Amino acid sequence: MSDWYAFLLTWVVAYGAPVIGVIMLFSGIGIPLPASLVIIATGAFIQQGILDPIPTALVGLTAVVLGDSICYWIGKKAVTVISPRFVSQKNLQLAGDKFDRFGGAMIVATRSILSTLAVPTNLVAGTSHYPFFHYLVYDVIGEAIWMIGYGYLGYLFGSAWEDISDLLTNLGGFMGTLVILIIIIYFLARTMNGGKNLIIK
Repeated sequence: MSDWYAFLLTWVVAYGAPVIGVIMLFSGIGIPLPASLVIIATGAFIQQGILDPIPTALVGLTAVVLGDSICYWIGKKAVTVISPRFVSQKNLQLAGDKFDRFGGAMIVATRSILSTLAVPTNLVAGTSHYPFFHYLVYDVIGEAIWMIGYGYLGYLFGSAWEDISDLLTNLGGFMGTLVILIIIIYFLARTMNGGKNLIIK
């Protein structure tokens, strides 16, 4: 664990839920903070009796959803400035239609499993005018799954939480990279086929 992470966790132990809330808020907005590590450590600290589970969970969940929502609205407002000049309304409509079909699953998945893609998904949801209420419902579900899952692992492993945190961090980065690679290959294949859908027989 780096000195920066150790310093951050020292603040978590000393000040509890408010510090966790700040970390979750800025992480949701897109500032690169070790949110998953903090959640795992929080579970371990709850198991050790250092933190109170209910206020910690409520503050953390509220803060990360607020951060995600800010990121969504940044995307929504940015598209009104950028799109008239750089993006056609037809392409925006197409993006919106695609997100309407798969947006819910994407939002939940990028909160819980593919967390490295959470911020881009927030921005795309905003730029494609995905309904905010729908976004908020899926966001809360996904973030709750993430916090409960990672927090329970920390609770389960107790003082050995650092071992599982390293494994999950590496796995999450690998999964995010794999998904990005698949997306790039898909769009390259479509481009090489003149923009038509790729059909594999």
